[in-house]
Amino acid sequence: MLKELYIENYKSLKNVTVQFKDGLNIIIGKNGSGKSNLLEFINTDANLKPFFVYENNFKFASDYMYIFSYRQEQKKIEVTFEVKSEYTTENDKPKHIQHVHISWKNENDSDPFLATEYTFPDQLSWINLNKILDDLFQIRDFKVNLIEFNIPSSLFWLDRPASFSVNKNNHLYYFLERALDGFSLTFLFGYFFEQKLYEEKNSIKLENEINNIKSIFIESFNIFKNEHNIDGALKLFSPIEEIRIGTNINIYKVDGKILIDNLTLEFKVNDSWIPWNYLSDGTKRLFYLITEMSCQKHGLILIEEPELGIHPHQLYKLMQFIKEQSEEKQIIISTHSPVVLDALDPDELDRITIAKIEDGGSKFYKLTDEQKSKGSEYMKEVGELSYYWLHSDLEEDD
Repeated sequence: MLKELYIENYKSLKNVTVQFKDGLNIIIGKNGSGKSNLLEFINTDANLKPFFVYENNFKFASDYMYIFSYRQEQKKIEVTFEVKSEYTTENDKPKHIQHVHISWKNENDSDPFLATEYTFPDQLSWINLNKILDDLFQIRDFKVNLIEFNIPSSLFWLDRPASFSVNKNNHLYYFLERALDGFSLTFLFGYFFEQKLYEEKNSIKLENEINNIKSIFIESFNIFKNEHNIDGALKLFSPIEEIRIGTNINIYKVDGKILIDNLTLEFKVNDSWIPWNYLSDGTKRLFYLITEMSCQKHGLILIEEPELGIHPHQLYKLMQFIKEQSEEKQIIISTHSPVVLDALDPDELDRITIAKIEDGGSKFYKLTDEQKSKGSEYMKEVGELSYYWLHSDLEEDD
C-alpha cells in the first residue's frame, strides 16, 4: 500500500504532501488543481521505474519521498524511499548529486531498524542498482496501473485483428510471439496462454497439433476469463453480458510456425454477438475500466475521471464495482462527479482529498474533523454526499 507521498518540483507539484488510505481514495478539485499531475507522477515513479533507465544517467525527474506499508509475519512494516538533490560545483562546473535513502521501520516505532543510502552519479553501477532492488524486494513488484480517460490507441483484438505465432524450436518447446497492446486483458492472456501451451507441450500430438493448439487457445481464454471473473463483472456492471474469441479465428502452418490469425473479441449485448466497433463509446470505456481492474489482482490502480462518457445510473453501478475491487487493491480516483462520492459511507469521509492551487502550486488537503462531522450528519439526516458536495462549502474551507 502507498501510504504517503512527498513531491518537490514536478509540474504544478512544487511542495506537496499527500496521505492515502488502504482501499479507496477519491481526489476532488477544480480543473487545473493538479489531480492529473499527481496521478501521472505516481504512475511514473511509484513502481520504481527509474531503476530501469540506466542509460538515462539515473536522474530522477524531481525530489520525492514514498512511504509504503506492507505486512510481514503479523507486523506492519513501513518502507520509506526518498530521493533528494544536492547541487555543488566540481572543477568550477555545476554538479547535480542525488541521494537515495531507504529505511524500514515497524509502523508503531519511531526509529528505523534498517537504513541505507546511495549517492548518484558517483556510486552509479549495476552492483548498486542491484543492491537497491534487493533492498526493496518487498515493494519493487508493487504494480501500478493508470486507467486514463482516453482508451488506449493500440487496439489489437478489438478494432483490428491480432496474430500469434507459435514457433517450434523442436517437437517439445514452443515460443509465443504476441503483439503488445494497451489492454491488460489481451496482454496478460498472452502470457497465460504461453504458460498453458508449455504445460500441454508433452500431450500435443504432432500429427494433429493445429487442432490441438486451437482447442488449447480457446479453452485457455475461457479459463482466464473465469479466474478473473471477467464475464461476471461485465454482466453486472455494464451492458456486456459475455465476451468470446471471434468465430473467424484461423490457425495454420506457415514457414515452420503455427500462426493464430484473425484473432478478435466479440461481445454479447442484448443477446446478440457484435464486434468492438458496434459498441457505444460509453460501453467501450466501461469494458476498459472493468477489465483493467479485474485483471489486476493486487497493487495500486489509478483512475482518471471514471465518469467520462458514462450515464449517471451506470456510473453509480460502476462505483459499486470499484468499491468491491478496493477491498483487495488500493485505488485512487480523480473526479469531478458528485456521484463518485456516493460510494463512500458516512464514516469514510477521510478517504476524500481536496486539490487546490495556492501560491502558484498544487496543495492537497484532507477534510477537517468539522467538515467530516458536517458531511456525515448530512448523509445520515438529509441525503447523499453528492448533494452535500454540490450545495455546501466542502471545497472552500481548509
